[in-house]
Amino acid sequence: MSTATMMQHKFMNDRIKLNQIFPNSPPSSATCLEYNLCLFNQNSDTLFFDTVKFVYQVFVDQVHLDSRLLFLDLIIQDIKLGEKDASALLIFIHYDSSSNLVSTAVAAYLEYRPSTLEDPFVATEELISILVNRKILNRGAAFAGLVFFGDRRVCSAARTIRGSITAEEANNFASVTTHLIQRSSVEFCLSWLMDLVDSDQPDLCKPIANALSAMVANKPTLRVQDTHYNFGTYGFSSKQRLPEVKLSTFIKELNPVLEILSRSKITELEQMIKVFRDPFQRVILQQQRKTTRRKTPDRRASDRRVIDITPHLERRRAHRREGPRRLQAQR
Repeated sequence: MSTATMMQHKFMNDRIKLNQIFPNSPPSSATCLEYNLCLFNQNSDTLFFDTVKFVYQVFVDQVHLDSRLLFLDLIIQDIKLGEKDASALLIFIHYDSSSNLVSTAVAAYLEYRPSTLEDPFVATEELISILVNRKILNRGAAFAGLVFFGDRRVCSAARTIRGSITAEEANNFASVTTHLIQRSSVEFCLSWLMDLVDSDQPDLCKPIANALSAMVANKPTLRVQDTHYNFGTYGFSSKQRLPEVKLSTFIKELNPVLEILSRSKITELEQMIKVFRDPFQRVILQQQRKTTRRKTPDRRASDRRVIDITPHLERRRAHRREGPRRLQAQR
């Protein structure tokens, strides 16, 4: 057996399957959605698009976010294998409200939407058009998907519409988790902050600054990447990555901009600058983020196991203090 055949066999064995996402039994909306996405392509008419939209809305009502993320992974996997068209991702981009899911779908669409030699940025142009028309549930997260993709040319296209981002959309932008520090993404956000400070929009500055702080906090190696994607007729098959640089080296280039931003006296901007310049501040931010998550109730099993036993201990201490008094009274 050749090496290529062995690798293909291993990949096929590692494939995500629907019954792995839903071990008990896939809900009817999941099986129906998977079937319809097999038929979905760039030439699908409005009626079919509306049909899949309805199925997806039922799917969202029935399926928890964790399972929807796995289902998206399954669809991306099928697109890589040529079993589904990249346009299937448009359903997730349009009709899901989860920031991380939408941004992941945007990045996958940029990667796997086939382009032409005459227009290599057709995916970018289509996504910009979607954002301009505002026919999308989580516009801020889709915008983050473009910016955090990490290609300077995609960021340049995104620059044309960032002036239309609202405060709520900026908060959704900041809620997207990224585990990479991309040079083009950082430079985009810093130039955006400069514009916002100049136009006196502190409400928009705060979430963008928080997004940059989180970008550093989520990257343990503190290395900055600079990536250039080769878009082609089959989606890009390769990317050129310049040598990574240390964050501290990158910050020296950014110092003039950071100095200007520090004069704004906006708390979140000052915190962002501290995180950039001092790795210890990154640890503090991570601890604050963990504390905030614990204070925020959600449905995760890990959080349901955290029980506050303080009242129980106080009752036991009180019981012990009162014990001797009761004995003396009985005597």
